[in-house]
Amino acid sequence: LMIFLCEECWYICSKWDLKMFMQTLVLKVRFMDNTAVLSYLMRDFATLKTNQLHYMLQLAGNNTRTILEILIQHITATQCLDKTTRYLLHNINLPLCILQDEDLYHSLFQTLSEASDITNDDLRMTLRLANETTKHCMRTRNPDSQTLVP
Repeated sequence: LMIFLCEECWYICSKWDLKMFMQTLVLKVRFMDNTAVLSYLMRDFATLKTNQLHYMLQLAGNNTRTILEILIQHITATQCLDKTTRYLLHNINLPLCILQDEDLYHSLFQTLSEASDITNDDLRMTLRLANETTKHCMRTRNPDSQTLVP
């Protein structure tokens, strides 16, 4: 049912530019277990339009695990960064990703570093994203609770 609702909302949004249905759906779904819905709708995310990717990230809410897994699978399969992958990397909350699942976050960047057809510009972009994420995480940590030796 949820997949049908998402597809119908996308259709209405793209056909008549009525965003209120999609926005209402996002408000209802983002705090539910939406793993199955996200996995289905993003099965071929390289064909999605930017506004659809935007709504997918909104639908995901704080479900970073599913988005990261899909990104890793796609990058592993294509060995490069396409337009949609770049969009997701730029718009996903990477600090939240690392806080929720540090191993999966590192796996994403390991996969990016091992991609055989990645351009130098894409490598610089991923380095910048990793650096920004590290800075953000370091700023938000409480220095009083940290010790020099873990």
